[in-house]
Amino acid sequence: MATGTPVKSEVTASSSSTATTMGSQKNQPTSSKKIHYPFWFGGSASCCAAAVTHPLDLVKVPTFKSRTGSVE
Repeated sequence: MATGTPVKSEVTASSSSTATTMGSQKNQPTSSKKIHYPFWFGGSASCCAAAVTHPLDLVKVPTFKSRTGSVE
């Protein structure tokens, strides 16, 4: 096919029935509502994450430092 040649599209019976069902689904009201969380949820989540990861880092860093010194 040459560049710039228009392409004709044909609609078959199956694709038109699919378009009809998709159109009827579009008109149906949605029941999902956006959930609004309290603002302090983000702060409490970050505090919990820090409380869990900080002790792990305190153990991990000296462990890796002692390993790198013995590799020489």
